[in-house]
Amino acid sequence: MHIISVRNVNQAYPQGMRLLKETGEYRNSRAGQVVVARGPVMTEYSSPLERVLFDQYRDANPFFHLMESVWMLAGSADGRWLDRYVKDFSTRYGESNGRIHGAYGYRWRDHFLVPLERQNDITIDSNDQLSIIGEMMFNDITTRRAVLSMWDADSDLGADVRDMPCNTHVYFRGDVIPGFDEVRSVEMTVCNRSNDMIWGAYGANVVHMSVMGEVVAGLAGGHLTKYYQFSNNFHAYTDIFSKLSVKPVLSSDPYDRRVAVYPIVTGNTPALRRSSAQAVLDDAVHFVALRDNSTIVSDLFGSDWFRNVVVPMHIAHEQWRNSMRDAAIHRLNDVAATDWAEAARLWMRRRMEGVLS
Repeated sequence: MHIISVRNVNQAYPQGMRLLKETGEYRNSRAGQVVVARGPVMTEYSSPLERVLFDQYRDANPFFHLMESVWMLAGSADGRWLDRYVKDFSTRYGESNGRIHGAYGYRWRDHFLVPLERQNDITIDSNDQLSIIGEMMFNDITTRRAVLSMWDADSDLGADVRDMPCNTHVYFRGDVIPGFDEVRSVEMTVCNRSNDMIWGAYGANVVHMSVMGEVVAGLAGGHLTKYYQFSNNFHAYTDIFSKLSVKPVLSSDPYDRRVAVYPIVTGNTPALRRSSAQAVLDDAVHFVALRDNSTIVSDLFGSDWFRNVVVPMHIAHEQWRNSMRDAAIHRLNDVAATDWAEAARLWMRRRMEGVLS
């Protein structure tokens, strides 16, 4: 077992690259040659809300990472919704109808059926694991039964599909912070069967899993304080790894000096945090349903995060897609999350200046 203990993803990424470079083994896989860690890798994040990767050579797409997280919170499985951010997303990962077999958000919120006889034990009449776990932990923050499932043996074992869930389960553990009667902490452990370090673990996964974890912690009336990312098979594809592993790393972490997170969930009591998290889930469903059919403005949404982060990021991306580059960069001034705004600004400028390597 390798343990990478860091503050955030900007520290984890170079350590993961170094681990594979120094100790990785080269293997063949279904999708091409990979370099694989010798044994599982556990990444411990002490500041899990610092989720934006700034490495210029990795060139992570902040619009895709943010909007994919929204798409997941909405419980969607329609990969065509994401084609706006990665043009061939649904054809690469979806079935013939664009549906993503292993879509995490759908697995979180609608895939698994809660038996009717058990729905009497909870107040939520739904198959929504996020809401059920949130209620369980709100009523008993120390419960050891808060398990979120993404892998389904009936659907997945032996299935011939393009996308199979790589992240399989999430365990939540809560407590009351000593000395503060109403301040609850929630830790999250995400289990991953096969983790591409570059595109998955320290790219998309660290964003959408921590976003989900922050919302679940909010539904429990608490704060996400630690994130453990367990990767049973931690690897990188050698073609991209050989290019990125020789690049210089960030000289300093932007979270140390110029950017900050903007909380998804707000409120200074468990009840207020629960209400705030529910508003975010409702807004996610509303946003995904409206985006292609309506003009999106902040007033349509109830949560601060959607009004002040998601909507201005959406507008900036629409302006960018329509070749309104100066307007798009200017619109990023309206994004209250300075980490997302800065990452988007740098992503745009690399394309405007032709500096991608």
